[in-house]
Amino acid sequence: MSIHKEIHILDTGDGSEFALWEISKIKNPTIKKEAIFLSHGAFSDKTVCMGIADYLASHGYICFILEWRGHGNSPPTDIPFNFETVALYEYKAAFNYIHHHLSISSLHCVTHSGGGLCLTMFLVNHSEYLNFIQSITFVACQAFGAVNSRFDFLKLLSAKLIVKSLGQIPASKFKLGRVNETYYTMKPWFNWNLKKNFISEFKNIDYKKTMSSIRVPIYSICGAGDKFIAPVKGCYDYLKTFENENNIFCEFGVSNNNLEDYSHSRIALSQNAAKEVWPTILQWIGKHSEKAL
Repeated sequence: MSIHKEIHILDTGDGSEFALWEISKIKNPTIKKEAIFLSHGAFSDKTVCMGIADYLASHGYICFILEWRGHGNSPPTDIPFNFETVALYEYKAAFNYIHHHLSISSLHCVTHSGGGLCLTMFLVNHSEYLNFIQSITFVACQAFGAVNSRFDFLKLLSAKLIVKSLGQIPASKFKLGRVNETYYTMKPWFNWNLKKNFISEFKNIDYKKTMSSIRVPIYSICGAGDKFIAPVKGCYDYLKTFENENNIFCEFGVSNNNLEDYSHSRIALSQNAAKEVWPTILQWIGKHSEKAL
């Protein structure tokens, strides 16, 4: 079965552009009502989401993958940006396009790593979209829980200082992904984790204190082998901050009878993830689908 892929280049609204991929089982589906929004995090592009998007499309869903400005097929940009920039501009433009231009009235969200932080910040700032979203799946997502020991603190502080001196992080050299990120982009993430907070760089908003306003049911997945970017405790603490008893947390690792102790990337994109992680995401979406209501 062939999967149709179409790219839309959209305006961010602040002088940049980004790519929004539309993925479906057939070209130009006549009914566009319920769909799935996906996005990657730092150092990544659509590749980390494409496998799960193809899988979900094969089950009849229309999928949209947002690529951050300067990532993947998105046009390059000279404008400095960080996670919150993406949340306030790319996410707003993408949701507006999907909802208003394509007339899709029901959406599920599946994000990897920093993509989930962007989704959180976007929804805190634009609560008008909450009724539009039926479910959320976070894959390896945390903002303020990377430090769980003095060693973790020193390791993260050292990484921040090295990145500051370099001006950017060479992703391939450190096996972090396909796209280099600047210090400007990553500085908030370092600070959130070092200070254990989640505070806006641009507005008078403490995201950690406002996350509980998001009542959409969340399924949070993490890998037992993810020790630095999104450790298990960090992902659990992030989910717990939403204060919703309907949210579900799941750690994938050998101790839980899974195929491996998944790393930060393999929990989203690997053959083993396709076998035992992706089906649980499909099940979560199906449980909260309009068809199931």
